[in-house]
Amino acid sequence: MKLAVCAQEEGLNAVTDSRFGRCAYFVVVDPADGSVVQSLRNEGVEASGGAGPKAAQLLSDAGVDAVVVSNLGPKAQTALKAAGIEVYGGLAGTVEATVEKYNQGNLGKMAGANVPEHSGM
Repeated sequence: MKLAVCAQEEGLNAVTDSRFGRCAYFVVVDPADGSVVQSLRNEGVEASGGAGPKAAQLLSDAGVDAVVVSNLGPKAQTALKAAGIEVYGGLAGTVEATVEKYNQGNLGKMAGANVPEHSGM
């Protein structure tokens, strides 16, 4: 299982980022043992449009099963759903704290987008 967390930098101690398509990194963790599988630099940060779908494609290409976000736009939500990636809300202060909340069952699945398009710009 690969769980991605939106973050401002690489690693477990990274501060989480509330934006999905425009976060700097996705820290991909194996929640079973808490180890970092990889930190993916989000190339969509500077995109003039389509950052959410580009980020969803990046996660899909990396074989991510689920992602933890705070703010998710409609195009990103559609792309994640099409890729079969589950979406959870409830970021904590750091990647490590977020993974801990996931493992404790304290994150809720998001049913859809919770911000309008282009809100992360």
